[in-house]
Amino acid sequence: MEIVKKSRPDVVLNIYGSGPDYEQYQYLINELQLDNVHLKGYVENPAPYYQSALATLLTSKYEGFSLAICESFSCATPVISFDVKYSPSDLIKEHETGLLVEPDNIDMLAEKMIYLYDNPEKAIEYGLKAKQLMDTEYSEERLVERWEGVFDRAK
Repeated sequence: MEIVKKSRPDVVLNIYGSGPDYEQYQYLINELQLDNVHLKGYVENPAPYYQSALATLLTSKYEGFSLAICESFSCATPVISFDVKYSPSDLIKEHETGLLVEPDNIDMLAEKMIYLYDNPEKAIEYGLKAKQLMDTEYSEERLVERWEGVFDRAK
């Protein structure tokens, strides 16, 4: 956000969730004078926050099958994620449902954030495609079909 703020001071980053590093993050936000970064804590129902966002950022060092990506996609919100092992690239199709970033490449992350900020129509397009992916490939009916296939093969 320090990089993004230099050229796009209107960009706001809201961080949701909780964890043991809250004070460390707040210190860093204060130290870097990032008045556009806010630690929001845990929220019971994240859907309205996904829906009001231009994009979701996933900056994990590693990731299993990401429910955060699925939740974001279900709300028609694209994801910008580090392309770490296991699930981001399985769900995120570059310039279709979101954007992938080389792991730990902070400059590229900032570039992709700026790209979506400058091209909100692309964020909307990616979000709609992401929602379509969730509604088809990850719908309840589709998941039941897949489980039935697993059980049929196990017989």
